[in-house]
Amino acid sequence: EGTSLDGADIVIGGGRGLDVEGFAQLERIASALNGAVSASLPAVDLGLAPVSRQVGQSGKFVNPKIYFAAGMSGTPQHFAGIGARARIVAVNTDRDAPIFSLAEAGAIADARILLPLIADALENMQAT
Repeated sequence: EGTSLDGADIVIGGGRGLDVEGFAQLERIASALNGAVSASLPAVDLGLAPVSRQVGQSGKFVNPKIYFAAGMSGTPQHFAGIGARARIVAVNTDRDAPIFSLAEAGAIADARILLPLIADALENMQAT
C-alpha cells in the first residue's frame, strides 16, 4: 500500500485521466519523494486504486504541504478532502480543466508521457 496518507507532507494524486501504468508512475514518484499516493473517486471506481487511497468528500481528508494532481479535472468534491495549506501542482491535457484555477503550478501535458520522465529524473537524482 505504500506510505500512509495520514500526515503525509507530499501527496501524489491520480484521477480518471490515468490508467494502471499511470498509477504505477505515481507510485514511483511518491517513493522517490517519501510521499503517499491518493486517488479520486472516479479512479477508485475504475479500480485504479484501493478505496483506502481515496481523497475527497466521500474519502479521506489530507493536509499535505504539496498535492501533485495528475489526470484530475478538479472537482469540488475531490478538493474538499484537501487542506488549505496544500500547494497544488497539476498535470492535465485539458488547458481549461478547473484544476488549473486551484493549482499554483501546472503542466498542460499527457501524463502518460510526463509522469515517467518525472519519475526517472527523481530516481536519477537519488542515485547520485
